Amino acid sequence: MIVAGTPQQKKAQLFGGSRKSSPAPSPAKHGNPTSAARSQGCCRRINGFMSMGSTVSTNQQRQQQHHHHHHQSTSKLEQQVEDLKLEVEKQKELRIMYRKRVERTQDYLRYCLQIAQENGFLELMINNKEDQHHQSLLPSNLDSINASPQLPIRSPSLQRNSDLSVTIDQAKTNGWYINPNEIELQEKIGQGSTAEIYRGIWRGLDVAVKCINPEFFHTNERGVSFFAQELDTLCRQRHRFVLQLMGACLEPPDHGWVVTEFLSTTLKEWLHGPGNRRNQRTVPLPPFPERLAKAFEIAQAMQYLHEQKPKVCHRDLKPSNIFLDDACHVRVADFGHARFLTDEEMALTGETGKHSKY
Repeated sequence: MIVAGTPQQKKAQLFGGSRKSSPAPSPAKHGNPTSAARSQGCCRRINGFMSMGSTVSTNQQRQQQHHHHHHQSTSKLEQQVEDLKLEVEKQKELRIMYRKRVERTQDYLRYCLQIAQENGFLELMINNKEDQHHQSLLPSNLDSINASPQLPIRSPSLQRNSDLSVTIDQAKTNGWYINPNEIELQEKIGQGSTAEIYRGIWRGLDVAVKCINPEFFHTNERGVSFFAQELDTLCRQRHRFVLQLMGACLEPPDHGWVVTEFLSTTLKEWLHGPGNRRNQRTVPLPPFPERLAKAFEIAQAMQYLHEQKPKVCHRDLKPSNIFLDDACHVRVADFGHARFLTDEEMALTGETGKHSKY
């Protein structure tokens, strides 16, 4: 396209002609009612949205406050539970500590009684001061007291033996005195030269009842003393590898019974099989690690017995006197030949006491 005129005019025409002026917007008419209604509707919507937003914000704040309050309550309850658990553990530890103190005190008192008995003081006190002691405690008529059915009637053999009298008092004090009527004897599970062992039921529990033959007490002058000594030894022991005493019937000669936990398998049967066959094995020999474990448990039990004050010397340790529980852990049993050794006494003499004891 050719443009006439001066160069400035040409330039102005070329660049200015391509620009078109945009039409100016027409002013809104102030008197239009439709525009005013639309403006009012928009304002209402905006106000509604703002009020809705404030309501949602308030609900969220309330939920957050409720959640925070619930979390605080839960935290307090958890803290209270933890405090109660700590208090329960503390009470358990205190109870164990007090129980150990009571056991140590009982052991010390038994030791004092034994020393008094060995030196003759106990029998002297019982024979010379029994009447005075009863009169000081019960100043009423002694004849009516002796005739009272509430007191246990002892046989003459029990009254003459101070050892069994002390054992009866200990059994009643410590709660392991058993009336023969409480035990229901079942089948016989073992037999010795002077005793028979039965499975029994005592207060719903399976127990082993060692019944001393009445002839043993009639033919042996010290039979009652040996019986009391075995019970005195058993009642002191509290070890996982020592047979646990449940109680005893202390009415010889007819009811001289030792009641222990019921274990049906002995170490002898575990090693060689059931029966009394010595030259023929009925079961395979257990593996060496298992036999070594049993020997280690027996050694722990004997160490426990030898560390007692006074020391307990078993003197009849053999496989037939060692039982096994359901988990095949050992229980050292049969303390009929045991002796108490003080620190001044020497080592063993090699005799088991089978000539005079059961």
